[in-house]
Amino acid sequence: MVTYRYVRVLQVGTLKYLEKLSRDSSSSSLSRDHLPDSSTLYLLLV
Repeated sequence: MVTYRYVRVLQVGTLKYLEKLSRDSSSSSLSRDHLPDSSTLYLLLV
């Protein structure tokens, strides 16, 4: 169960990272505002 949750968090983190990269190429300011949100969410999930 712990392993499954870890894998799920890993997948979500990867999706957020890819989303950040795609947004970064189009708008750096939007990505900059999105980055702290992602980090906080990842810390909460872990």
